[in-house]
Amino acid sequence: MKNSYKKDKKSLKIGFAGSHILSWFCLKTISELCKEYGDSIKIVFNVEPKKGEAYSAFNEFNNLESEYNFEHIKTNKIDSPENLKKLKKYNLDIFFIIGWHKIVSQEVIDIASYCIGMHTSLLPKDRGSAPVNWQIIRKESKGGITLFHLDIGVDTGDIIAQKKFKILETDTCKDVHEKSILGAIKMLREEWPFFKKNEIKRIPQINSHASFNKRRNVNDGKIDWNKSNIDIYSLIKATTSPYPGSFSFLNNKKLIIWVSKISHKKSLEAPGTIIESGKNLIVKTGVGCIKLTKLNFEGEPECNAELFSLLYDIKPGMIIS
Repeated sequence: MKNSYKKDKKSLKIGFAGSHILSWFCLKTISELCKEYGDSIKIVFNVEPKKGEAYSAFNEFNNLESEYNFEHIKTNKIDSPENLKKLKKYNLDIFFIIGWHKIVSQEVIDIASYCIGMHTSLLPKDRGSAPVNWQIIRKESKGGITLFHLDIGVDTGDIIAQKKFKILETDTCKDVHEKSILGAIKMLREEWPFFKKNEIKRIPQINSHASFNKRRNVNDGKIDWNKSNIDIYSLIKATTSPYPGSFSFLNNKKLIIWVSKISHKKSLEAPGTIIESGKNLIVKTGVGCIKLTKLNFEGEPECNAELFSLLYDIKPGMIIS
């Protein structure tokens, strides 16, 4: 029976920390699994809203707190003396840390019988920062998500489960994150019966197969128009919403580009030159051309190409730098 573990297994005491959109979906799923299996979420951490707004894809848990009635703490430091005291009080069986903004200390990892995280790659590949963004920039065709035991290393803990998926040529970072979220929900549902039986898998990572991504920042989204149209298209897909977007400058104003398409137009103009405006806004790149379809100047509303061209009197020959 689906709920057989309710009667013959102890009630798990669960803690959770996160701040990403992936965190919200995982917390929702875990909360529902606790209801189904007779377990309980005792304490949840999210970052303080002012701090959270600085992170891409930040999500709050206020609505989940209302629905599932857990202790909800907004903090920038899980391992403060006050928070550690609260955690120890609950004697947690599992502490999920999913989408938190920094590596946690050994003291936090040891606070529960198991400390478990998620990473949006097929570990040991793509350890470190922004795996989804880097996968799209590198034009990879395979992605995945990993459920694993946390340790003090950077995504080095033993693996519990993984889900693989294809990254399509048209996928943006939002699309890949949605595929990761689907995989996360499926893994949590599949593995929960093993959590109940205290049979949580441990598959050591093969360190010789590991790769590591450096941390990205907003300036990494600056477009180099000397690169090929395919490279620029990939960068735009990798940095679009919920990230800050790829950018360049036009008439000394910061131009943010959210959506583009490969153009088959041919031109001998210098890279960064607008070769067509109006319904289509096409720019010459180092190799080929690219069509900009959704864009805006910083702080101003998003426009399609036709609206942007009309509003700002965009003409062929203008240079985007």
